[in-house]
Amino acid sequence: MTAKLDPYLVLASAVAEERISPSEFEAVLLPLHKHYAESFASVEEFELAEELFHVACDYCGEQEEIAGGLLGDEEVRVAAGMIAQKMRRILGR
Repeated sequence: MTAKLDPYLVLASAVAEERISPSEFEAVLLPLHKHYAESFASVEEFELAEELFHVACDYCGEQEEIAGGLLGDEEVRVAAGMIAQKMRRILGR
């Protein structure tokens, strides 16, 4: 397993499986990605990490109305789950 993608896979899986809330996912992933010092083993891994980062950026939180382009709780879970599947596939899991 590529250790550099691990934190992203753990967070994507946790929110997709409802072990953490989307707001907890956002609170952990945004600073992780901003300050992540490791390099990725491939462009594909980097792109998946970026994709997950954008899911966290687009999360609208507790807002009653979801503005255009923003994601609600269920949409975050679904998107993170799809990204986690892609991550597992490129990591050979």
